[in-house]
Amino acid sequence: MSRNYDRNDLFCSTRLSVIIIAFFTVTSCYMIRVDVNVTLLSMVNFTSTFNESRVSTNYLCATTDITKPSNFEVVHSTGSYFWDSKTQGYILGAFYWGYIFTQIPGKISGILLLRYGPKWLGAFCIGGSAILDLLLPTAAELGPKVLTALRVFQGLCQGVLMPMIGCIVGRWIPPNERSRATAFSLAGYVLA
Repeated sequence: MSRNYDRNDLFCSTRLSVIIIAFFTVTSCYMIRVDVNVTLLSMVNFTSTFNESRVSTNYLCATTDITKPSNFEVVHSTGSYFWDSKTQGYILGAFYWGYIFTQIPGKISGILLLRYGPKWLGAFCIGGSAILDLLLPTAAELGPKVLTALRVFQGLCQGVLMPMIGCIVGRWIPPNERSRATAFSLAGYVLA
């Protein structure tokens, strides 16, 4: 039994709700993914790190007229963590170690989707990743190894996101609208 789907059926429908929820799911997960990349700059004390590039960090004034008073004040704030660039790289890359684990070997995320369904796996993906994100400041206080482990677990939680979106679109959206639904759902990456 086949039904012809009309474009007017999309508005005020469950399909539109599913697409919008998928859009905000992707947006929030991507924001959680990159928040450490942004905040690491203010967390680390760069005055104590070794200048590996051996480039002078002295700044020259661009103007010769320095007698005018300025209306702004330059504030240099440094973080409280003394992590070298190698440790920072481990912290930043740790998310993707967990993420790739659920993508490649044995298609773990597909197996989990078949067993638990996209609804419960999606709740785990977003909820688990958000709870771990709330624990980031505590993990940073405990040390870089704890923070790296926490980021690996965040990657494990979010590794099922892309297959989950594909599964939801495949179940809820008619075949002639799947490409648009997938494109709109994944546009959350751009918004984040």
